[in-house]
Amino acid sequence: MAGRASIVYFEIEHDGCWTMMTGGYDIRIKTLRQEFIDRETFIASIAVAGKDLRTFISMLRRHRGIVETNVRSVQKVSYINGERERFALVDFRSVREGSISDLVYRLGGLILDQEISGGAEKWRILIPRSSKKIEGIIERTLKNMGRIARLSIDSINPIYIGWRARDMLTPYERKALELALRTGYLDYPRRARAADIARIMGISPATFVYHFRRGEKKLAEYLLRSGNI
Repeated sequence: MAGRASIVYFEIEHDGCWTMMTGGYDIRIKTLRQEFIDRETFIASIAVAGKDLRTFISMLRRHRGIVETNVRSVQKVSYINGERERFALVDFRSVREGSISDLVYRLGGLILDQEISGGAEKWRILIPRSSKKIEGIIERTLKNMGRIARLSIDSINPIYIGWRARDMLTPYERKALELALRTGYLDYPRRARAADIARIMGISPATFVYHFRRGEKKLAEYLLRSGNI
């Protein structure tokens, strides 16, 4: 019989790991892929952004847990607000022993998201065949690796595996939210009443409020659970 799947999210300051070097620097990192090539090492590709990018890469190359690094590209990127900062794609080969990546791999876990900033690692992983025993192993091992700032274990939810928020809404919920935004129902003071939007949708005001509130709740849950805020 197939086991139950669970989502594990945790934030940790990992003692002795290169990720601790991001503390005190303007740097943000996102893991793009990992490949386990042998029993001693693994390869990872990361996206790195921040004003201290060059300083960080220099420190990464000298860290004892990093066997090899390859900077594939460095460029400046612009954001909507006009700010510019350095961005790089970096490949590196790391020692497996003592790494969280090795723990996830040995437990058969899948990395859904992994980001690093401010000296802390933030992981969201999928454990396909989870159990209380496996969850206990994860918690005990992480405690031995460093200071855990947050740890949660939840049943699987479409939110965690990349489904868009739009896909979670019914047509009526989506329409109610779109019209609420477009007509000024969400403004303060309001520029539209529930009855006005209900008339456009061809439903009663109470039914509009029902769909609007359900859609609003789904979006709030999506943002809070997905870690996008």
